Amino acid sequence: MTKSQIINFLLEKPGYLKEGKNRLALLLEDRGEEVTVEECEAALKEAKKIKEVSPGLTLKSTWVSPDGNMGFSYKVDPDGDLSEIREEVKTKISTEKFDIPTKELGGNEITVSIADLHIGAFVHGLRTTHDFDVDIARKALHSVAANINALNAKKVNMIILGDIIESFTGMNHPNSWQGIQLYGADLVTISYEILGEFFSQIVNLSSIVIIGGNHDRYTSSNKEDVQGGISKILTYFLQRAMPNMPITWDRMIVSKEYDGIVYNAAHGDLGFSRNPASDIILRYSTNKDAFNLLLEGHWHSRRKKQPVNTKAVSWDTNNYRCYTVPSIFSGNFYSESMGYSSTPGFMIFWNNGEGLPITLDIPFKY
Repeated sequence: MTKSQIINFLLEKPGYLKEGKNRLALLLEDRGEEVTVEECEAALKEAKKIKEVSPGLTLKSTWVSPDGNMGFSYKVDPDGDLSEIREEVKTKISTEKFDIPTKELGGNEITVSIADLHIGAFVHGLRTTHDFDVDIARKALHSVAANINALNAKKVNMIILGDIIESFTGMNHPNSWQGIQLYGADLVTISYEILGEFFSQIVNLSSIVIIGGNHDRYTSSNKEDVQGGISKILTYFLQRAMPNMPITWDRMIVSKEYDGIVYNAAHGDLGFSRNPASDIILRYSTNKDAFNLLLEGHWHSRRKKQPVNTKAVSWDTNNYRCYTVPSIFSGNFYSESMGYSSTPGFMIFWNNGEGLPITLDIPFKY
């Protein structure tokens, strides 16, 4: 048996956790397994640690992550609430508040949109895709904040279009573990810290919208947690750390009017996003008389990949315009093997004084 297999055995049969390393080795040998005392000692230590940290979660599988650490995929009850995960995260995060810097500046009120951070993903050594890990994600958001502050905005509205994390369970797909650096409560904790740092760097940050994405679920299957529960947990802790900051969370769509322009924000993966933009705006916009922007992420591409059954679909008219916002995360082995690539970036908008949006489309390199 490998160490990983011994850990699986111990978590499936927790009564054996009470045994010592020598006794465990003998018991496993009696079952016909080939093990060493050293492997049993290491497996006992790791299994006890998992059981202490996550007593209510059921182990689903184990793997070795690209940086050499042991990874564990958990099965979470999709019918339960998020309280267990939230309580585990609460034991790990700091209780300090995030301070938002303010200055009297003469610039415009601006709205910033970022998408698809995929914190926790691990991409290194591919031919055409940028390397990516937790530190690179943090540095990328530092760059975003610096670009925002260079505009000397009197007010900054932030819209995050989902897929904040890569995978909570580590098993969104059968081979997801091959590109995972962090998972579980540790991933939620690091994501919270990275977002908190990011927000704390933005001068005059005034509001935040967070959309849940399909990667933000707490189950492996996208048919179980369909509401992006991890993004909701992150919103809870961010609101606790910034009690005076207006933060809005939704899994589907949020419509907000900022400085005379309406921003309709969605991740882009749900069925309603297949409808024409005019239908989405008509149904969800808070002010249909103002100029409307429909912002989506999800595709890791500047063009939305969608079949259109009508002769023509307009994404740019005299009273609305649609954008697929560039992703922070540029891709992985899967996207490269399929021939896809993208340039990381984000977008900034503000009113030109006549009720129309000026748009900055800002690419960057890690």
